[in-house]
Amino acid sequence: MHPLTDADLLLWHRRAVTMARNMGAPAAEWEDMAQEGMLGLLRAQRRFDPSRGAQFCTFAYPHVRGAILDAARRDCSRCEVGSIDATLPEDETLTFADVIPAAPLDPDAALDCSAALATLPGRERFALVALVVRGWRGREVAAVLGCSASRVSQIKTKALARMRRPVA
Repeated sequence: MHPLTDADLLLWHRRAVTMARNMGAPAAEWEDMAQEGMLGLLRAQRRFDPSRGAQFCTFAYPHVRGAILDAARRDCSRCEVGSIDATLPEDETLTFADVIPAAPLDPDAALDCSAALATLPGRERFALVALVVRGWRGREVAAVLGCSASRVSQIKTKALARMRRPVA
């Protein structure tokens, strides 16, 4: 078992909070998700074998990140997938150029696209906001949605196609 000092625990706690924040979790949940990450750290500590030649940091990082993702998946399974809108600040506005890479330069098209996002089905809206706005990785979104990363890519493509269609 790899020994962890108080300084190590503090460092790993900061990393876990940063991971939770970078995943787009609401600020109120950062500490809870960080605690899940710390449980992942303890599991990594028990499983670490220095004779395999890896550094503890290299070994522990995926365990901490995985524990945080598992917590996010559990939390998301208890709520509706479309509830990611609750994680968007109210004053945050998105233009089509923010969401769609090749958006038209028409000034009318640069209007707030919140209405267009609202028309998307829950899984598509969740995937698009998580990937484009929050910067999640495809496999992180896949873990929350319970599908593969390639399916997340398909969902994103479908959502972008829907958003490119003119609004009737």
